Amino acid sequence: MTVLILILAHLVGDFYLQTDRMAASKQKYLIRHVLIHFVLYFCLLLVLYIWTLSVSRFLFQIALPSLILALSHYAIDTLKIRTTRFISGSQIGQAYLFLSDQILHFTVILLAGATFFYLPLSLFENFVAEMINQKRIPNVSLDDKILFCGIIIILATTFTGHLIRLLVGTIPEHLSLFEGKYTLTNSHGPLDQMKSQKPQPSFEEEFNYVVNKKGDRSRGKIIGYVERLLVIILIVSSSYASIGFIVAAKSIARFKQMDDRQFAEYFLLGTLTSIFFGMIYGFILRLVLF
Repeated sequence: MTVLILILAHLVGDFYLQTDRMAASKQKYLIRHVLIHFVLYFCLLLVLYIWTLSVSRFLFQIALPSLILALSHYAIDTLKIRTTRFISGSQIGQAYLFLSDQILHFTVILLAGATFFYLPLSLFENFVAEMINQKRIPNVSLDDKILFCGIIIILATTFTGHLIRLLVGTIPEHLSLFEGKYTLTNSHGPLDQMKSQKPQPSFEEEFNYVVNKKGDRSRGKIIGYVERLLVIILIVSSSYASIGFIVAAKSIARFKQMDDRQFAEYFLLGTLTSIFFGMIYGFILRLVLF
């Protein structure tokens, strides 16, 4: 339970209490970001301490692990900032860096659980082995299930949304031509001019472009969140066939824009990746709940 609380605190601090400005200028706001994590760790561990009514080892199990986790977060993020300079032009490199950063954070949390809360690492190994053998996660309390649901929700929304944006890229503000036509017309003047002049043919051309405003991209991000959450619900409830209706609904909403090849490829890749992650989270959550 303690490890799940620490993971939940990390995800909330990284993906909900970190603004876009802080993420864009991470070096400038790094101290503030680390302080947010320290407060989250400290407050949640304090709640756990009060809940369990354990009066022993207050310093060792609340203040010290909160400080260690915050300092390790500072060190990992500093390393990430310095590494970003070398791979700033590579989307795949950015995605690998993002995943490596999160894996390091989770590893530190597991080590903190083993060090400060007497959770041996063999416990995690046995847990995974038993889950694979029995095809379910054994001995999960109601509190752990609630915490795990919260973690899955954050992973399915902001975490995966950021990862997909790194893998697929962001949609351009102006897409290519998706509809156009040429019209040949004859220009006729007044009657006296028609007698002296021949009609002059002319061409008219009309092009339509998609202009993606910032608000449209924000709505697209929210749609992705809802899409993955719906996929998770459908997987947990074993309604696999209904996932196709989600894809159909998105395709109908973007039907006209599908004429643009660039948008169609972006839409297809983003949708399939989003549904893939949603299905993974759904199957994991189903193992936990049932």
